[in-house]
Amino acid sequence: MIAVNHLTYRYGTITALRDISLQAASGEMIGLIGPNGSGKSTLLACLAGLRINFSGRIMIGGKDISRYNSQALARVISVVFQDNFFPFDFTAYEIVAMGRSPFLKALQDETARDHKIIEEAMRQSDCCQLKERSITELSGGERQRVILARSLAQQPKVLLMDEPTNHLDLKHQRLILDTARRLSSQSGVLVIAVLHDLNLAASFCDRIILLHQGAINADSRPNEVLKEAVLKPVYETDIDIVLHPRTNRPQILI
Repeated sequence: MIAVNHLTYRYGTITALRDISLQAASGEMIGLIGPNGSGKSTLLACLAGLRINFSGRIMIGGKDISRYNSQALARVISVVFQDNFFPFDFTAYEIVAMGRSPFLKALQDETARDHKIIEEAMRQSDCCQLKERSITELSGGERQRVILARSLAQQPKVLLMDEPTNHLDLKHQRLILDTARRLSSQSGVLVIAVLHDLNLAASFCDRIILLHQGAINADSRPNEVLKEAVLKPVYETDIDIVLHPRTNRPQILI
């Protein structure tokens, strides 16, 4: 679904991404991890088509990303960012309904099918009870669930998430990541999520990509990446790793 070849991105004189090459298939759930400033969010923005002045190549569904217009790309890729600004007083339902806009003509109203998709997306994100409330009145966690519902309403083939569990309590952290994992395993959606919580990455991701100083430091299954010998030089701190008693996946203690 995604192929990246020798991707390099610079902010002026600062190189944020260095010669990134990777492939990601439909149905995978991939965690992007790494210290602050390692290039995780920049890589996500490049994959989303929000950063275009890069060298190298990004292919989406076998087609160069530069050949997509914004509407066509939005029919394939949906993005959940950690920070969202809404200048107008939209209701939560109106925000989620925006996820259907790539499939509508200008000034076209949503169909009965669109409304059904919107309501199902809100159910999956546990925000149906918020539908009539203004987005400006919601807590950070409530707003994050509405933003995820908007992305689900797009019915994407690729779901990109930048710290999707930010502001969420334990219940909703699990709900969001369970939803993402179900989309990948049952619907074949490629999910790529930036996660600072390495234990969540270990628990929910099939594959983990570790970025360090703009380059891929490791790319493999959680048990291969989440090792002391791999993580300690990158995060520059002492850690202990134990196996989860139920899943046998690594868990990091600090």
